[in-house]
Amino acid sequence: MTDFPNVKLKVIPTFPANVTAQSPIVLTKDGGHYDFSLDIAALLALISGPTADVIQIVTSGLATILPDTTLLVVQRAAPTLTQLTMPPLGGPVLSIVDWSTSVADHEIRLTPLPGQTIMRAATWSVFSNSAQLGSLALHPNSILSGWYIAP
Repeated sequence: MTDFPNVKLKVIPTFPANVTAQSPIVLTKDGGHYDFSLDIAALLALISGPTADVIQIVTSGLATILPDTTLLVVQRAAPTLTQLTMPPLGGPVLSIVDWSTSVADHEIRLTPLPGQTIMRAATWSVFSNSAQLGSLALHPNSILSGWYIAP
């Protein structure tokens, strides 16, 4: 367990004062005495974000990716084409992996929503074959009006 240092804050408020706080800062008031504390668990949850993947498994040739998905797994038998419609921008980084069996030549075709692109392209394809299954990570960016690919 990590020991966190005590932090003291000296302030000179002007009274009458109205002091408010939001999580992860905890404020208690007893008369004119204010106690401030920091909820470390709430702070860690706030800065670390979700700790588990939101997994969506696709077993058919046509699917729409759900907005909160962080890991999309294409899991099909002997596929040739899987067509996926991208979720709206503003969600998390999206990892897509081909976890199919009996793959010869499999194309996973990604189509963004209207007005959006993937690396400035109207569609993007990930290819798998018997020697290597495909995967990629897509980052949403509203300024770019689309998705960019990065490790």
